[in-house]
Amino acid sequence: MKVLVRKNSKKWNDFEIKEWEKADLEHYGRKVNWDKKDFNIVVKENNKIVGSLRMYIRVGICYIDSVIVSSELRGRGIGKILMDKAEELAKKNKVHKIYFHTGKDWDFVNFYEGLGYKITSDLPNHYLRVHFVEMTKFI
Repeated sequence: MKVLVRKNSKKWNDFEIKEWEKADLEHYGRKVNWDKKDFNIVVKENNKIVGSLRMYIRVGICYIDSVIVSSELRGRGIGKILMDKAEELAKKNKVHKIYFHTGKDWDFVNFYEGLGYKITSDLPNHYLRVHFVEMTKFI
């Protein structure tokens, strides 16, 4: 046997599609659409972006990749606006679970808990060797 490392190619993608269809039938009893829907949400004030959120939805799960609010405007509800819009989009897309990662000791953990998220995983020595947690909300 040979082991190869290459960039994606049509030949490799065709192999994966065929084999994943078999695995989906075995595990889920049907063909599953694993396509990912990407969303970018921004909040503007005076025509200037003051907050943004990136997320994607795949097979009933929403992953929030990033939330950032202008450092000068934190505490004014911009983060809540972003998270509320993300949840609204998730519900429209028949999502049952939203999750993301954040620093375990960061102030934002309390903010997210106030929105109904719970710590569901502990991720020590994670991104850049910083202690993170996974936070989840079932909707």
